[in-house]
Amino acid sequence: MAEIKVKYRHLGKRALYLILLQKTQVSFIFLLIGLGIAFFHADTKDLSDTLSYVQIGFIALFFSSFFIGLLAGWIQYASYKFALDENAIKIEQGIITKKEIAIPYRQIQSVNIERRFLDRINGVSHLYILSGGEDDNKKDGSESEGILWLIDAKEAVALRDELMKRANVERVINVEAKY
Repeated sequence: MAEIKVKYRHLGKRALYLILLQKTQVSFIFLLIGLGIAFFHADTKDLSDTLSYVQIGFIALFFSSFFIGLLAGWIQYASYKFALDENAIKIEQGIITKKEIAIPYRQIQSVNIERRFLDRINGVSHLYILSGGEDDNKKDGSESEGILWLIDAKEAVALRDELMKRANVERVINVEAKY
């Protein structure tokens, strides 16, 4: 039997921008330190070679950590994707060790969207998929079987509606089949 190829989607452009910003924030600390050293020692006439080497070192740290952060952010974004299959939602993550979670629509109990203050400003959401037998008492979503931890807000609403529609259709079909 031929296996049907499922088209995976990524979390969205806003998620990519926020991941890249998160991964490169350390580099801006190096930049601020380097600029601070240059600013506070710019008025001294006897700049030593050591000071200029320190400035060059912080600039080198900025660029190297910035590009490493960009690369790490892109890898993290590219390795996290999801797809709506015929019978389940599939979430795939990882580079070295791939992890794929498949949640059948018939097991989906609820789909929750969480938007913190900064998430609303940035236009992103966290989507938690709770399936049968899951405990939804935890606020961090650690009991959720499926988590799309950073997805564009509009995409999250559309995905929640689609998942609940498919879950309800699956339940109606299962109920009718029993009788």
